[in-house]
Amino acid sequence: MTGAKLQHLTIKELEKRKFHVINVISASKNGCADILACSPTGRFYALEIKGDGDTLKPLQRYFLNEVNKRGGIGMVIKDLKQLREL
Repeated sequence: MTGAKLQHLTIKELEKRKFHVINVISASKNGCADILACSPTGRFYALEIKGDGDTLKPLQRYFLNEVNKRGGIGMVIKDLKQLREL
């Protein structure tokens, strides 16, 4: 599945679960995740979407690690099954 298609499906899945979702198309901060979301319970998520053959860049890994260190959930999403298991 392409990264763009997976990103679209990820947003739809999160919205179905009542998350507030921001699709980050362009950000002034290098490495910022593709999707920033807040769960109905207030948990912050930073999701980097990677389709078939896509790889995580060092700045993206750094950003996700920083989110995790601060109590949020920063992770790479490679398929919808992984997202649904959150």
